[in-house]
Amino acid sequence: MNNTIKLMKLPDLTVIKHSGEGTQFYAYKINFILEKLNLSENIINDINRDLYQMLANQASITAIEIRNLLVSLLKKYEQLDAVDAYNSYYVADQQKFSDASNVQKRIEKLLHKMRVSFMKMPIRIVAYSIRNVIWKREQQVVH
Repeated sequence: MNNTIKLMKLPDLTVIKHSGEGTQFYAYKINFILEKLNLSENIINDINRDLYQMLANQASITAIEIRNLLVSLLKKYEQLDAVDAYNSYYVADQQKFSDASNVQKRIEKLLHKMRVSFMKMPIRIVAYSIRNVIWKREQQVVH
């Protein structure tokens, strides 16, 4: 029988993401993390109760502050293996974010190069046309 206390919705809490964008707090994300860390039911209940008490009266919090709260609570309840697992997940998640960001930057550079190329294209066409006219005149003089 599963008697795990789930962290409930905190309707007035805004989470400030890494990008600076504000979004609603989604309790299911915390519940999901705690379940994935294979913690005992009692530890999950204690952490959720503490988190709820810490966050219930706040208007906003950053994603990093939530992460730090979670790590501090895991340490408080001596779940050091879970701290290591969570940190590993966080590092991998940061790498995915960085990789996605790098792909976006590469796409933006490519699009910029394409725009510059298209802007230069009329100049190239004019230069090519002038070169052809000069070449044809030279050919006529030779013959």
